[in-house]
Amino acid sequence: MRVIFFLLVCVSVSWARIGENETQCNGRYGTPLTDKFTADSDKKNPLLPIGYTKTYKYQGWKVRIAYFEFNGPAVKMSFQKKSSGAINEGELAAILTANTPAGMTWKRGVYTKSPLKGAAGLLGNLGANAMGAGAWQRSDGVHAILAPLMMEFSIETPEAVAIVKRAKEISRKEAIPSF
Repeated sequence: MRVIFFLLVCVSVSWARIGENETQCNGRYGTPLTDKFTADSDKKNPLLPIGYTKTYKYQGWKVRIAYFEFNGPAVKMSFQKKSSGAINEGELAAILTANTPAGMTWKRGVYTKSPLKGAAGLLGNLGANAMGAGAWQRSDGVHAILAPLMMEFSIETPEAVAIVKRAKEISRKEAIPSF
Protein backbone atom coordinates (compact mmCIF):
# COMPACT_ATOMS: atom_id res chain seq x y z
CA MET A 1 0.00 0.00 0.00
CA ARG A 2 2.82 2.44 0.87
CA VAL A 3 4.54 1.68 -2.44
CA ILE A 4 1.37 2.54 -4.40
CA PHE A 5 0.97 5.79 -2.44
CA PHE A 6 4.64 6.68 -3.06
CA LEU A 7 4.27 6.00 -6.80
CA LEU A 8 1.11 8.14 -6.97
CA VAL A 9 2.88 11.00 -5.20
CA CYS A 10 5.89 10.74 -7.58
CA VAL A 11 3.66 10.69 -10.64
CA SER A 12 1.59 13.66 -9.48
CA VAL A 13 4.73 15.67 -8.64
CA SER A 14 6.02 15.19 -12.18
CA TRP A 15 3.09 16.96 -13.86
CA ALA A 16 2.21 20.57 -14.58
CA ARG A 17 4.35 23.24 -12.99
CA ILE A 18 2.94 26.32 -14.69
CA GLY A 19 -0.13 27.05 -12.60
CA GLU A 20 1.33 25.74 -9.34
CA ASN A 21 1.30 28.21 -6.47
CA GLU A 22 4.38 29.62 -4.78
CA THR A 23 4.27 27.11 -1.94
CA GLN A 24 4.24 24.23 -4.43
CA CYS A 25 7.08 25.80 -6.45
CA ASN A 26 9.12 26.26 -3.27
CA GLY A 27 8.53 22.59 -2.46
CA ARG A 28 9.68 21.59 -5.96
CA TYR A 29 12.62 23.97 -6.50
CA GLY A 30 13.63 24.81 -2.92
CA THR A 31 13.89 28.20 -1.27
CA PRO A 32 14.03 31.10 -3.73
CA LEU A 33 17.32 32.97 -3.92
CA THR A 34 17.37 35.97 -1.61
CA ASP A 35 20.82 37.44 -2.15
CA LYS A 36 20.87 41.17 -2.89
CA PHE A 37 21.90 40.77 -6.55
CA THR A 38 19.05 38.33 -7.32
CA ALA A 39 16.48 40.35 -5.37
CA ASP A 40 17.49 43.54 -7.20
CA SER A 41 17.46 41.72 -10.54
CA ASP A 42 13.98 40.29 -9.91
CA LYS A 43 12.70 43.80 -9.09
CA LYS A 44 14.47 45.62 -11.93
CA ASN A 45 13.88 42.93 -14.58
CA PRO A 46 10.71 41.07 -13.60
CA LEU A 47 9.28 38.47 -15.95
CA LEU A 48 6.03 40.48 -16.04
CA PRO A 49 5.19 44.16 -15.51
CA ILE A 50 2.85 43.34 -12.60
CA GLY A 51 3.06 40.85 -9.76
CA TYR A 52 6.43 39.59 -8.61
CA THR A 53 9.22 37.26 -9.73
CA LYS A 54 11.12 34.63 -7.71
CA THR A 55 14.38 33.01 -8.82
CA TYR A 56 15.45 29.47 -7.92
CA LYS A 57 18.59 27.39 -8.45
CA TYR A 58 17.57 23.88 -9.42
CA GLN A 59 19.87 21.05 -10.53
CA GLY A 60 22.20 23.36 -12.48
CA TRP A 61 19.41 25.58 -13.83
CA LYS A 62 18.14 29.06 -13.04
CA VAL A 63 14.35 28.94 -12.86
CA ARG A 64 12.51 32.28 -12.67
CA ILE A 65 8.80 32.26 -11.88
CA ALA A 66 6.29 35.12 -12.10
CA TYR A 67 3.16 35.31 -9.96
CA PHE A 68 0.35 37.87 -10.17
CA GLU A 69 -0.54 37.58 -6.48
CA PHE A 70 0.87 36.21 -3.23
CA ASN A 71 0.79 32.39 -3.35
CA GLY A 72 -1.22 32.57 -6.56
CA PRO A 73 -0.49 30.36 -9.55
CA ALA A 74 2.75 30.61 -11.53
CA VAL A 75 1.80 32.48 -14.72
CA LYS A 76 5.22 32.61 -16.40
CA MET A 77 8.35 30.51 -16.00
CA SER A 78 11.81 30.95 -17.47
CA PHE A 79 14.45 28.19 -17.61
CA GLN A 80 18.17 28.85 -18.22
CA LYS A 81 21.17 26.61 -17.71
CA LYS A 82 23.60 27.95 -15.12
CA SER A 83 26.49 26.81 -17.31
CA SER A 84 26.74 28.38 -20.71
CA GLY A 85 25.31 26.27 -23.45
CA ALA A 86 22.20 25.75 -25.47
CA ILE A 87 19.18 23.88 -24.18
CA ASN A 88 19.23 20.52 -25.93
CA GLU A 89 16.27 18.54 -27.31
CA GLY A 90 16.19 16.18 -24.32
CA GLU A 91 16.07 19.05 -21.81
CA LEU A 92 13.43 20.83 -23.86
CA ALA A 93 11.31 17.66 -24.00
CA ALA A 94 11.68 17.21 -20.23
CA ILE A 95 10.45 20.76 -19.52
CA LEU A 96 7.52 20.43 -21.93
CA THR A 97 6.58 17.02 -20.55
CA ALA A 98 6.75 18.30 -16.97
CA ASN A 99 4.35 21.09 -17.97
CA THR A 100 1.81 18.87 -19.71
CA PRO A 101 -1.21 18.01 -17.56
CA ALA A 102 -3.22 14.91 -18.39
CA GLY A 103 -5.25 15.39 -21.57
CA MET A 104 -3.14 18.31 -22.85
CA THR A 105 -0.81 18.36 -25.85
CA TRP A 106 1.78 20.76 -27.29
CA LYS A 107 1.84 21.83 -30.93
CA ARG A 108 5.04 23.27 -32.37
CA GLY A 109 4.79 26.54 -34.27
CA VAL A 110 7.14 29.12 -35.67
CA TYR A 111 9.01 31.69 -33.58
CA THR A 112 7.54 35.16 -34.29
CA LYS A 113 8.85 37.29 -31.42
CA SER A 114 11.24 39.53 -33.38
CA PRO A 115 10.89 43.12 -32.13
CA LEU A 116 11.43 44.34 -35.69
CA LYS A 117 8.51 45.24 -37.94
CA GLY A 118 7.77 44.62 -41.60
CA ALA A 119 10.35 42.90 -43.81
CA ALA A 120 13.04 43.32 -41.14
CA GLY A 121 10.82 41.49 -38.64
CA LEU A 122 10.19 38.69 -41.11
CA LEU A 123 13.93 38.32 -41.71
CA GLY A 124 14.57 38.52 -37.97
CA ASN A 125 12.09 35.72 -37.32
CA LEU A 126 13.55 33.58 -40.13
CA GLY A 127 17.03 34.09 -38.70
CA ALA A 128 15.84 33.28 -35.18
CA ASN A 129 14.20 30.07 -36.38
CA ALA A 130 17.42 29.14 -38.19
CA MET A 131 19.30 29.64 -34.88
CA GLY A 132 17.08 27.14 -33.09
CA ALA A 133 14.32 29.39 -31.75
CA GLY A 134 10.89 27.85 -31.52
CA ALA A 135 7.37 28.31 -30.27
CA TRP A 136 4.79 25.88 -28.92
CA GLN A 137 1.17 26.18 -27.85
CA ARG A 138 -0.51 23.84 -25.43
CA SER A 139 -4.08 22.79 -26.14
CA ASP A 140 -5.36 25.07 -23.33
CA GLY A 141 -3.60 28.17 -24.75
CA VAL A 142 -0.40 28.14 -22.68
CA HIS A 143 2.56 29.34 -24.80
CA ALA A 144 6.20 28.24 -24.74
CA ILE A 145 9.10 30.03 -26.43
CA LEU A 146 12.66 28.88 -27.02
CA ALA A 147 14.73 32.03 -27.52
CA PRO A 148 17.25 32.35 -30.37
CA LEU A 149 20.51 30.52 -29.68
CA MET A 150 18.43 28.20 -27.43
CA MET A 151 19.70 29.80 -24.20
CA GLU A 152 16.34 30.45 -22.51
CA PHE A 153 13.02 28.63 -22.55
CA SER A 154 9.88 30.27 -21.18
CA ILE A 155 6.33 29.12 -20.62
CA GLU A 156 3.49 31.57 -20.04
CA THR A 157 -0.25 31.46 -19.53
CA PRO A 158 -2.66 33.34 -21.82
CA GLU A 159 -3.19 35.81 -18.94
CA ALA A 160 0.52 36.58 -18.81
CA VAL A 161 0.61 37.11 -22.58
CA ALA A 162 -2.35 39.52 -22.31
CA ILE A 163 -0.68 41.50 -19.49
CA VAL A 164 2.53 41.94 -21.50
CA LYS A 165 0.57 42.97 -24.59
CA ARG A 166 -1.47 45.49 -22.58
CA ALA A 167 1.68 46.92 -20.91
CA LYS A 168 3.32 47.41 -24.33
CA GLU A 169 0.20 49.14 -25.63
CA ILE A 170 0.14 51.51 -22.64
CA SER A 171 3.87 52.27 -23.04
CA ARG A 172 3.37 52.97 -26.74
CA LYS A 173 0.48 55.36 -26.01
CA GLU A 174 2.41 57.09 -23.22
CA ALA A 175 5.34 57.65 -25.60
CA ILE A 176 3.16 59.72 -27.93
CA PRO A 177 3.68 63.39 -27.07
CA SER A 178 0.63 65.49 -26.29
CA PHE A 179 0.80 68.50 -28.57
